[in-house]
Amino acid sequence: MKVLYSWLKEFVALETSPRETADILAKLGFEVAALTVYGGALKGVITAEVLETAKHPNADRLSLCKVNNGKEILSVVCGAPNVRAGIKVPFAQVGATLPNGEILKAAKIRGVESQGMICSSEELGLDEKSEGILILPLETELGQDIRPLLGLDDALIEIEVTPNRRDVLGVLGVARELAAGLGIALKLPEPRVRELDLGHSVLTISNETPTLCPRYIGRLIKDVKIKPSPDWMIRRLARCGIRSINNVVDITNYVMLELGQPLHVFDLNRLENHHLKIRLAQDQETLLTLEGKTATLKPDMLVIADAKAPVALAGIMGGETSSVQDTTQDIVLESAAFSQASVRRTSKLTGIRSESSYRFERGSDLQMVAFASRRAAQLVQDLAGGLGYKPLEASTPQPGPTIVKLRTEKLKQFLGADIKESQAADMLRRLGCIINSGTSQMAVTVPSWRLDITLEADLLEEVARLYGYDNIPARLPLVHLTTVPENPLWDFKRKCASLLSGLSYCEALNGSMLSRAQAEFFIPGFGRPSDTKPIALANPLSLEQAILRPSLVPGLLQNACLNFQRQNDGVRLFETGRVFFEDSNGKQEVQRLALVLAGQTAAAHWQAKPRHADFYELTGTLEALAERLGVTRLQWTALRHPAFHPRRAALLMSGRAVLAWVGELHPDLADKLDRKEPLIAAELDVEAWHAATPRAAVYKPVPMVPPIHRDLSVIAPVAVSYEKLSRTLRNAAGNLLESETLMDLYQDAKIGADKKSLTFSLIFRHPERTLNDAEIEKIMAKILMDLQTQCEAVIRS
Repeated sequence: MKVLYSWLKEFVALETSPRETADILAKLGFEVAALTVYGGALKGVITAEVLETAKHPNADRLSLCKVNNGKEILSVVCGAPNVRAGIKVPFAQVGATLPNGEILKAAKIRGVESQGMICSSEELGLDEKSEGILILPLETELGQDIRPLLGLDDALIEIEVTPNRRDVLGVLGVARELAAGLGIALKLPEPRVRELDLGHSVLTISNETPTLCPRYIGRLIKDVKIKPSPDWMIRRLARCGIRSINNVVDITNYVMLELGQPLHVFDLNRLENHHLKIRLAQDQETLLTLEGKTATLKPDMLVIADAKAPVALAGIMGGETSSVQDTTQDIVLESAAFSQASVRRTSKLTGIRSESSYRFERGSDLQMVAFASRRAAQLVQDLAGGLGYKPLEASTPQPGPTIVKLRTEKLKQFLGADIKESQAADMLRRLGCIINSGTSQMAVTVPSWRLDITLEADLLEEVARLYGYDNIPARLPLVHLTTVPENPLWDFKRKCASLLSGLSYCEALNGSMLSRAQAEFFIPGFGRPSDTKPIALANPLSLEQAILRPSLVPGLLQNACLNFQRQNDGVRLFETGRVFFEDSNGKQEVQRLALVLAGQTAAAHWQAKPRHADFYELTGTLEALAERLGVTRLQWTALRHPAFHPRRAALLMSGRAVLAWVGELHPDLADKLDRKEPLIAAELDVEAWHAATPRAAVYKPVPMVPPIHRDLSVIAPVAVSYEKLSRTLRNAAGNLLESETLMDLYQDAKIGADKKSLTFSLIFRHPERTLNDAEIEKIMAKILMDLQTQCEAVIRS
């Protein structure tokens, strides 16, 4: 909202400078975006008359002028092409200060002395560029200071208005705030309009949608003279960002800026049957707007129509077919209130926005509708002449005022300042409220223009604004300490995060929303049946945030790709968080932990080549995590999942509990991410891991007896998994087997195309005594027998 300082002074007797006024508005809670002071350092420029001109003797493009400043006649050299005798001009005398701070001195130009300078609008700081000198009206008196005459003693204050403060979208509203903040009187305009009875049905108005248009006033004014607006109005409109059109249209814009009430004007003789109807549009009706854009209308759009077709989009913009022309003589002045939702919806669907729609989308002051109509009618009669008639109104019964109760005890309790009831009442009265005091409370009647005050908290905020936020003492808040209940799952997640950080993984934090394309390979999610559905957002901000994540892995994959784009050669990431899905029991969310390993995991040096991520490194990470947490009875089984490689994916279990899903990304998914290096990912069920983790650490004494080492090489069918071989071996060895490690895996045609050779390193130990060879041989024999009978494995010779 742009407000001229001089315009504000017409409503409130300000004794503060423009800068001080802007500071007061800031203290009242309004963000002042900019302050523009016109004229700068301008001083000593007055009005003068060019008496005669002659050609400069030494220059073809210069003129010698005789200039009368009201006291004396001076000789001036001027190079402007539009200088001529008989015009009034702004004249900078010798010693005058220009807006940029330059002091004008007498000078010789091509051998002729110039005793001043005839100024252009550019030199006065009015325009960025001008083609010649500024010509003033002929009736301008000589010797006047040019600053007040051209508004160069003015300033423009630009305020950022929040959507709830509809009342300050006009000069009157801003002046009302200043008057309340400074405790001084507000001076309202008193429009006086000559009104005649219509006497016959020259104009008729009907309202078919009173819920969308609660108040509509049409005022007929005949025999107006369409002509340019006066300079003062053109200047004010221009500085507030509105281009002058003609006197009648400019008046509607002027009153909108002044009072905050949008208006519109129709040419009576361009309205079919001299009739106006507020109605809903018919499907596929069209309207050519004043901007020259053809809007195709829908049945839920509110329009102003004549007897034949729409002539305006209600509250947004008028139509070209009923607009005021240079030949217009009779006009209809519209002032109305429209539904916020209706204007907002129509503006969005048509793509048409205007100063009017900006205000109507934020509400309407029903009382201002009639006042603005009178004010505009007065200006029309003053500036365009004409005969005014009594207004026609097509409105619904107006609702009563809003009354809000304010409890006195809340003033100190919520504001933290000792504000008496009488002080609060005085502040609210300055804002236009009517106060009825009761026992320990006040009944506050809210003025019609304050659409944002509906609750007690709103009144408390108003009191705080006028009391001054700086005057409220700073106190530490009262904090009631409460014991946060222990959450074992939260502690467990932090422990996992700490362990993974120790394993060189970095923690990531991603949003909970994904696009369907990102989640495509992870629907329905790890460990869930195929009929499980993702949860779609009803009103997503974008297609990239359309569903809640069914897995944590897609977010980590995006993080990994971003790291590679930033030339980070290796990525180790993990994230803990919730994933979401919908099944037969409704919408669900569960805690998961995910890991991604990709790229170079160890750099090259003089003794070793670089190492790159592979499937087995991540499975090793999970086994290391399980060891640190004390999770036992680990089992690996093959896994088929659309996101993972068909031969490099596994399921980690502890007993019957599923702990994790791990695998290298499927080639199709890797291609979609445009990655050539392997990407290995895993997702862990946090609650299953927590349940499998011992609640207390188990300590074992350091062994006092030496171990017995044995190596075992067997040949087994390729189809028999390592997991089955390992489980069979452990079961056969019993409790005396301390550890079993796969040392070598070998395949060759010499041992058979469908065979593989595996070498195990076994360590045996008794907790209390040294084992002898006979005991070890007996155990080895049992192992070989079970491997042969259960896994078709034989000892390699």
